[in-house]
Amino acid sequence: MKTKWPTVRLGQVLQLFNSSVPSSQLTEINLAGVYSFGRGLFKRGPMFPSETSYKTYNRLFTDDFVISQPKAWEGALARVTPEFEGWYLSPVFPTFRVLHERLEPKFLEWFCKRVAERGREGTFVQNVHRRRTALKKNLETRFLIDRQL
Repeated sequence: MKTKWPTVRLGQVLQLFNSSVPSSQLTEINLAGVYSFGRGLFKRGPMFPSETSYKTYNRLFTDDFVISQPKAWEGALARVTPEFEGWYLSPVFPTFRVLHERLEPKFLEWFCKRVAERGREGTFVQNVHRRRTALKKNLETRFLIDRQL
């Protein structure tokens, strides 16, 4: 007999995590970017925070998730893989911790890639005419999880 997977909101399995570091405390950093449609992170390379107007940068930690506020509508979200540990993103990419007792980070990564590719209703890509998606709306997105994974 099959059991139903529970439907949860992202906000029930992800917790906003403040990983910001003041630009004044940074010299040269490795800057990452987030691909659209759930394709993960990419390396932009070294840069100097003092040459930008951002007051902080978000430090990346393995298995955290980042969501692009300007491009969340097109699935610009990613799990931080070990190769990006210690890299940085600008503050327009909020960082989230996975609640490990509720969810395996690699499952959420797989799910987000699958949903972003298909552009199903009720996902980050539900309204391609929207250019900026409210963080609160992203955390209300529902999906199925299997706590046994």
